[in-house]
Amino acid sequence: MSEFSPGLEGVLAAKTEISMVDGQNGRLVYRGGYTISDLYENCTFEEIAHLLWFGELPTEGELEDTKRRLAAKRASTNLPRRPSRRCRATPTRWTSFAP
Repeated sequence: MSEFSPGLEGVLAAKTEISMVDGQNGRLVYRGGYTISDLYENCTFEEIAHLLWFGELPTEGELEDTKRRLAAKRASTNLPRRPSRRCRATPTRWTSFAP
């Protein structure tokens, strides 16, 4: 019989290179060193998307390319008109933005 672990403490749910929860210090860290607060304060949506997809913050040229590709995807995506449907559909549609 397995041992009870309150709150799933110490239970590994999945391995990922994208993020790490530092529960002892109350931090969420992305791609090996960027805290969520640093990204929120200093980066744009497009910079963070590039970081998550490619593992590093973009150069100016890479950022322009990411912006162009995201704009093209947004223009070609037919999202539902009702906001509640849009909210449910968005996470599924994120996979179409990934390179």
